[in-house]
Amino acid sequence: MTEQLPLLDGLRRRDEGMARAEANAETFVRVVRSAMVRLSMERGSACADDAREFAREHGLVAPSKFVWGAIWQPTKSGRWVKVGEAASRVPENHAHVNKLWRWIPNEEAP
Repeated sequence: MTEQLPLLDGLRRRDEGMARAEANAETFVRVVRSAMVRLSMERGSACADDAREFAREHGLVAPSKFVWGAIWQPTKSGRWVKVGEAASRVPENHAHVNKLWRWIPNEEAP
């Protein structure tokens, strides 16, 4: 059996992986994140289904499956806060539950 990583080491590795995914798909993440920020500001929240729908409608292809998580990472201009959950609208996702995210600009962050 392999040894489990200490929690802080695991969190650090997760964050490093997200940063690498974002760096490798900088334009994709920036464009989709910007659209999700606008949607969140207009509607109150955004979710993974919204991001995938936006990408599909605009002909954007994720360079890897790992970049989707990078969309919801904090930036210099703000951060995402989980405000709820909702069943996925995508039939192929079966009973998947999406997190609903609200964008908090830095000037509003506590």
